Amino acid sequence: MKRVKIQCNGRQQTLAEDTTLAELLDDLGLPADSVVAEINKKIIDRDQYATFKLSSGDQVELIRFVGGG
Repeated sequence: MKRVKIQCNGRQQTLAEDTTLAELLDDLGLPADSVVAEINKKIIDRDQYATFKLSSGDQVELIRFVGGG
């Protein structure tokens, strides 16, 4: 199985080729509806998470919103 290397929030990760953004979030235990994803300095629409495939060298920033009061 071919692997790709990405940077996710400053940490290098190795993933299976054709991993989608939704699969990455699932692996990290992050609900897609509470995360904004920026890949290579471009914000990805949530409706694209399931089809957006990560590529070797991608710079991924995940910003999680937490409510509270």
